[in-house]
Amino acid sequence: MKNTPQTHQGRAMAVAGWRWRRTAGASALASAISLASAPGWAEDAQAVKSRRNVPVPPAVTAPAPALPAASAAPKLEAGARPADYIVAVVNSQIITAAELTRRQAQLASTPEGAGLNDGQRINLALNQLVDDRLMLSRAAETGLMPDAQDLDQAEKSVAEQNRITLKQLRDQLARDGQSEEDFRAGLTLQMVRQRLMDREVTPKVQVTDRQISEFIVQQKRQQAQAGGGVQEINVAQMFFPVPAAASDQEVRDARDQAARALAQVKGGEDFAAVARRVSQDSNRDRGGEIGLLPVSQYPKLFADAVASLKPGDVAPELLRSPEGFHVLRLIDRRDGQTFTVTQTRSRHILIPAPSEAARAKAIAQLQQIRKDILAGKITFAAAAQRWSQDGSKAQGGELGWTSPGQFVPEFEKAENALKPGEISEPVVSRFGVHLIQVEERRQAVVDDATLRTEAAKTLREREREIVWRRWLDDLRSRAYIDLRQAPR
Repeated sequence: MKNTPQTHQGRAMAVAGWRWRRTAGASALASAISLASAPGWAEDAQAVKSRRNVPVPPAVTAPAPALPAASAAPKLEAGARPADYIVAVVNSQIITAAELTRRQAQLASTPEGAGLNDGQRINLALNQLVDDRLMLSRAAETGLMPDAQDLDQAEKSVAEQNRITLKQLRDQLARDGQSEEDFRAGLTLQMVRQRLMDREVTPKVQVTDRQISEFIVQQKRQQAQAGGGVQEINVAQMFFPVPAAASDQEVRDARDQAARALAQVKGGEDFAAVARRVSQDSNRDRGGEIGLLPVSQYPKLFADAVASLKPGDVAPELLRSPEGFHVLRLIDRRDGQTFTVTQTRSRHILIPAPSEAARAKAIAQLQQIRKDILAGKITFAAAAQRWSQDGSKAQGGELGWTSPGQFVPEFEKAENALKPGEISEPVVSRFGVHLIQVEERRQAVVDDATLRTEAAKTLREREREIVWRRWLDDLRSRAYIDLRQAPR
């Protein structure tokens, strides 16, 4: 329906700003409606200046008298209860106050809504509901609505993902107070978003080789500026420790061991082979190799000792540190042209949440588990083995070393905010509710092929967001959207 200046009670809706949110298997865009200066309501900081602000009705906390439908508005749909009232009309569909209240409550336990005040959360909730109606309308127009068979398969997939039977899923929904009809409506919306993204947006996203190359050059330049343009080196060592309270004889013994190792290497033996045989360093199984790192991340003693060496050379003299004696070999030196990423090793506990009530229970359970871990009553690994419902359960929730982009954004955002050793608050993702512990971080070199692949992925995602924004903005500009105030 073409947008017209016609409004209900003299109020028209104007669109401003955007918010990005993800759903299972797809990315979805939720636009933000900027609010007028109603008491206690904050305006969207990213509002588009060219649009006008409009009031949004307050959320309902108790039953209110029904609002008589205006002549320009559709009749009350089957889902609206008599004690409810209409807060918005989107094309031929309505949004009720009860729906707005439920969505506002849901947002309180999500990363995007947890930090908002009540007015901002109402704003976001209403925007999401408007977007939902717009996408459902478009799907119906273009034949993209899922049928009963599609929904049956999706429901089965949810049960399999949560490692329960279909009957157990439905029983869980019933215990949580969610009807199967509402659950399938949620599945419908997720599938509609994915189908619209695939049809309306993805085909329009194009990334050229030139864009990828320019992006890589830009990223390398930024990394060099951030790191001062320092070199990267890869050093191998043989280590012979000296205890803190060592006697003179113990010091001589350690020096003699190191001297013999150095002599063997100078005599032609392979450095890595000697290191595996005699070194007392944790890297001995890798031939003493420490790894390619910026010079600044190596001890200054090491960096200075190899500064004049060529790759493959062994330092001619033993190196003495407070910890003991070292024999060093420079494996490689690179002049700041490589690209590194921060990798993270973490654990998690996952509790699937197929319904709103299940999510609330999972959050409460993980909050208690977190308290017990911090109090020393149980280790994170033991808690994961006991309560996690993820494939990493047997390994104590261990996820191994991962690079940026390997996890869904909501998980990665929470993980990135943690320092090594810290444990997150419960984190809601499309897979359920997580508790995350970061164990350690490191810098890893990215080879050119991987770098181009990741750059292309980043650029495609960025371009898809831009195209989706334009598409949804166009959808809104051609829709009839009417916001209403609460009945007096």
